[in-house]
Amino acid sequence: MIHNVWFLLSNSGLPLLTVNYRKLDVDDNLIMGFLSAMQAFAREVTSVNLEAIKIGSNYMMFTLRGEVMTVVNADPGSNELMFRRLIRQLEEGFLDEFGENLSPGDVTEYQRYRQEVDRQILESNLEVRCRTCSKKIPSEFIEVTVEGEPRFYCCQSCKSQDLANCPSNIGIMSNLDLHCDVCGEFMPLPKHCGFPMSPNDGQLVCWMGADCNSIEFPTHCGEIMRLEFHM
Repeated sequence: MIHNVWFLLSNSGLPLLTVNYRKLDVDDNLIMGFLSAMQAFAREVTSVNLEAIKIGSNYMMFTLRGEVMTVVNADPGSNELMFRRLIRQLEEGFLDEFGENLSPGDVTEYQRYRQEVDRQILESNLEVRCRTCSKKIPSEFIEVTVEGEPRFYCCQSCKSQDLANCPSNIGIMSNLDLHCDVCGEFMPLPKHCGFPMSPNDGQLVCWMGADCNSIEFPTHCGEIMRLEFHM
C-alpha cells in the first residue's frame, strides 16, 4: 500500500507537491529536506543515486530526473518492481505537465497533479499474482510479454507450464526443453503431428489435443524430468 508521494527539487529539498494518504508525524518539509540530504550524501559517497531506504514501517523508493526527485513511501515488503513502474509513470507525467525548469516559489499550480496521482494509484494493479498458480508474488517475479501482454510468474516452472499451453505457443515451444535436476541433462520435447508436445495434467499431449496422443513425462536418473524455458 502507498502512504505518501513526494515531488521535490533534488538539490534543495524544497517541496513541489505532497500527496499524503497516511500523514506522518513529521512535517513534510522536514521529511523532504531529509530525503534530499540523504540523496546528496549517497551521490557524494558512492557516486550513485539512492534508490530506497527503510525506516521502521516506511519503505521509501526514489527516482531522480533533472531537478525533480520523486519519492514514494510504501509498506515494507511491497513489490518493488511494480512500485518503481508506478513511480516512473508519476514522474514522467509530472514533468510532461510542468516541464523540468520548476520553481518552488508558488507551488499552487502543481496541486492540480494531485488528481492524476490519485487516478494512477487507483488504476494501478500493484498486487502481482502468478498467472499459472495465482499465488501472490511479494517481491521478485518473472515477466514475459506474449503478443504485447505482460505475464507474471512466481517461478520458472509456472512460466514454462503457462507458455506451453499458450494458444500461440508453436514458436514459444521451441524454447522449451526437458531438464533433469539430478545430472543437468537437457532433452528436447518429443514431437507429434510435426510439433513439440504440450504439458497438460502431468502428461505431454499432442498440440492437436490429448485425443490425438499423450505420453507420460520422461524420466532421467530415476526422476521425472521437468520443463525449462530458455531464450
